[in-house]
Amino acid sequence: MGSTKVLKTILDETSTLKYFIEYDGFFSNHMSHGLIALSKLGASETRLRRFIKVYEAKLESTTGPTNILADDSFEELKGERKSYYSILKHFEDLAKGRTITELLNSEFPKVAKGMVCSAIHGLIHTGYAVAVQNTKLTCEGLAYLHHSFVPLIAADSRIRTLRRDAPTYDILEAIGIVAKDDTLFELMKTEVAKPKYTDKVTSNFQRRVAALFTVAADTLLDYIDKITLPPTFNPNIQTTQEAVGLGRWLLDCAITVYVKSENKNDFFLLHGVTGAWSLLQILPALTYNDAIYSIRVFMCAFVATYLAQMRAPLTVDVNTTLKPTADDWDKLIEATVDEERDEHIYKLVQVCHGLALEDDVKHTQQSMYFQAANIAISNALLFVKYD
Repeated sequence: MGSTKVLKTILDETSTLKYFIEYDGFFSNHMSHGLIALSKLGASETRLRRFIKVYEAKLESTTGPTNILADDSFEELKGERKSYYSILKHFEDLAKGRTITELLNSEFPKVAKGMVCSAIHGLIHTGYAVAVQNTKLTCEGLAYLHHSFVPLIAADSRIRTLRRDAPTYDILEAIGIVAKDDTLFELMKTEVAKPKYTDKVTSNFQRRVAALFTVAADTLLDYIDKITLPPTFNPNIQTTQEAVGLGRWLLDCAITVYVKSENKNDFFLLHGVTGAWSLLQILPALTYNDAIYSIRVFMCAFVATYLAQMRAPLTVDVNTTLKPTADDWDKLIEATVDEERDEHIYKLVQVCHGLALEDDVKHTQQSMYFQAANIAISNALLFVKYD
């Protein structure tokens, strides 16, 4: 990993005090994520600054056209996509005298229900901030979640409850059942044609997941209740550590779906991986109940993403026989970092490499992580064309 001091200096130089959190109406500013990912992959200061020079060309200043202002109160601004800097100041004030863990424990549960907003970039921004223990960036991420909040319209008690009274399936079987739900798919398509969605300045993907979170929340929850949780998870042991273990399993599920998709290097399935990793950075700061709640909202977001992305078949074989050495990873990382790539690729490789370094990773997992990283660097990002 690159110098912590150098990275902090560069992150301070490139924060949302210089570049707005969005650009061109609704695209998210990934500057900090890209820098952190590259740093974790060992990039030099020169390489980090090269990334800045390339990436900053697309960004807007703090007073650019995407920054819409309003005089509303903090609570009134929730989900209105206005007055980002007013919201940011609120979180910066809350952060004074608090650790990042204390701030997250208090404030993340208030925005967890709407983490699907802005294609989960608020979650990702927060997770990357926590990964490098940067308070300023953590406030930026929480502010973005509040700014763009898109809630799962279901009772909190329903979201929080782990139901085990229905037949359960492994993650791929459950996704297969979702893929066959033409009624839900058509409901999504009908809903997004309504002015309440078409009038919004956002992407078609974000309209689709917002529609599913609004009119089909209970159906999404029914689907995630069908997913068999790992045998290592014991719901009777209600500790944060137990919930973190469930989050770690969820990250492997996201990587599995990314690898198995016929849509190689699907942009939003890749987001599912970096989003799950980001959530995993946050979970240790939460209570057990808040962590389970957050995991279940994310699982609904993941199912909604799969539907929104046209239900691509998951038929690619996961290679469980690769035995990547440290040298193999070094060569892959060198090839990744040396080239100018979309910042999402750096993040996917960084996540997979980090997982591969964990002490208790099985050979089959090592193989899948290496396969996923190779998919990312060997294929152009795929953007699905919607009907």
